[in-house]
Amino acid sequence: MRRLTKALLVIALLPAPLYAQIQDSAQTLIEQMGTRAKSLNYKGYFTFERGSQSTSYFIAHRVDDGEQRQRLFFMDGPEEEVVIDGHGINCLHPGDKAKRASSEDVQSLLALSQPKAGIWEHYEAETVGKARIANRITTKVLLKPKDTYRYPFVFFIDNETGLMLKMLILDQQGYPLERFHYVMIEYNDVSAEDVAPVLESARTITHVKKDTVPEKTTEKLWELRWIPEGFHEESAFMKTDHSQAFDEAHMYTDGLSAFSLYVEPVTNALSQQGTSKQLGSTAAVSHYVSVGDQIFLVTVIGEIPVTTARQIAASVKLKP
Repeated sequence: MRRLTKALLVIALLPAPLYAQIQDSAQTLIEQMGTRAKSLNYKGYFTFERGSQSTSYFIAHRVDDGEQRQRLFFMDGPEEEVVIDGHGINCLHPGDKAKRASSEDVQSLLALSQPKAGIWEHYEAETVGKARIANRITTKVLLKPKDTYRYPFVFFIDNETGLMLKMLILDQQGYPLERFHYVMIEYNDVSAEDVAPVLESARTITHVKKDTVPEKTTEKLWELRWIPEGFHEESAFMKTDHSQAFDEAHMYTDGLSAFSLYVEPVTNALSQQGTSKQLGSTAAVSHYVSVGDQIFLVTVIGEIPVTTARQIAASVKLKP
């Protein structure tokens, strides 16, 4: 982090016109990175580190006639495999990053390499040097939030292909919370067999076009009284029967970071103090709301600082 701090000091001393050129160049790299992640054929091995935990994976990505197919295989622990099939190269699902489970942890990190253009109202980008990653030369781009409600990122972008080969999610003091890092990568030579499932237990996620999914018309009962500027609702689910434990589920994104909100009734709340936890970059905050004799549990989970998650959870109120 000392090298990064020195680079930022140098940038701060640059003349304004030159600094603007650096910002424009960094923004272009970030925007191209999102396109390359969806349009290139590649395969390789990477590691995902969170705190003291480190896991390795194999990934293969292939595009046929504008449709993406991706296979993710877990190299450590119990065998697990995920195949994502049929996503068009123009598809982007930033809300998916808020889902947290074993395979979704990695999918959420991969999705961070595909930000939307609208992020520039709330982030600024700067190139901060070069680095050799997986035997390839990359440009380091620091993506800094303009407020304290989201995390800074460092992307290491392949100079030749524009693909992200390493990413750091930092806390407000500049220390890494999570790290994604390719150790080997190959381009173009990706066969149909590389992206085909190997395990009988492989989980396949098939893309469904948005216009084929019926809209839910159930009215929302809860509302957020506060949300960081730039975040908007990406999707929502309202309970229509007793098959779901929660009454409402919402996903919000600013085009890069994302979080989920759940509201559910509880009957045996031994304590109504609520809880706050953080694992890597993921915050999980619970907050109780009383409406008459009924108690509801509000939960916020996502890749946002825990202080941000607390403010969001505390602002959830029943609509008048």
